[in-house]
Amino acid sequence: MTDKHEINDRSEEEREDEAQEIRDDLALHQDRDEGQPFKETRRMSMKKIEELTEEEVLELSDEQVTLMVDFGCAEKGVKLLERPVLKEWVTPPHDMTIYSVGDFSFVSEEEAKSVVELINGLHVVQTDWDYQSGTDHEYLKETVADICLTVTAKKVHSSEHFKKLKEELELIKKEKTSYETLLTRYKANRIDRAKIADVINEVISSVWAKKREKENMVYENNRYLVLSEGNATIAMNFLRKAHSISNRLTNEICPGYFEEEDATEGSRDLEIDNGRD
Repeated sequence: MTDKHEINDRSEEEREDEAQEIRDDLALHQDRDEGQPFKETRRMSMKKIEELTEEEVLELSDEQVTLMVDFGCAEKGVKLLERPVLKEWVTPPHDMTIYSVGDFSFVSEEEAKSVVELINGLHVVQTDWDYQSGTDHEYLKETVADICLTVTAKKVHSSEHFKKLKEELELIKKEKTSYETLLTRYKANRIDRAKIADVINEVISSVWAKKREKENMVYENNRYLVLSEGNATIAMNFLRKAHSISNRLTNEICPGYFEEEDATEGSRDLEIDNGRD
């Protein structure tokens, strides 16, 4: 047994599964700003995602997110499995060719061709039977069956060659069977891991979405500040008329906005009352 028989023997489906895993891992962080490098932060004490502040979520590194998923798996009893690796083998090549004609095989191609010529030149008949009369009363069909046999070449091992390779072939089959079993377990385990990762990813996505929303609203508000000649309340009035912005974000961008609005409304009410007097 030698390692000279090693090459890539994985199927296209297995290659695609591995590629999909890479895409899934990248998608876990897809909501971070494009072009912004991930920040290398100090390793914080292990916390659950819901225990972090928004600032801490924004500072999470790839390593910390992975550790957080691992921690969640540990709590839920989900195994921390690595994808199994199949030892790469080259299937030992066949050392001879046989030639088949129907159910018959020949070592000599000439013999196979002679059989084809013989049978294809014969007048072959067919029989049939009638349902009402029963299968015991077959009769000859009037039509003559058309026969067109061909020779099919096939690579095989000779008996001597197979005896030499038998032990190696059994080992390859055993390792492939073991790999398939481990891969099935790994894929099932990955589904459970993905559920935990999805919860974490949802929180991270939400926090980054809020950050982007605030940045967009700040940008728009700055444009309205130019139009309002620096009046923050008027600028915010413009912004709220043009965009759906929450009260929380309004207060973050323009602190005291609602207090000033209430004061303005109170002043207007007072003016109306005085006018009535």
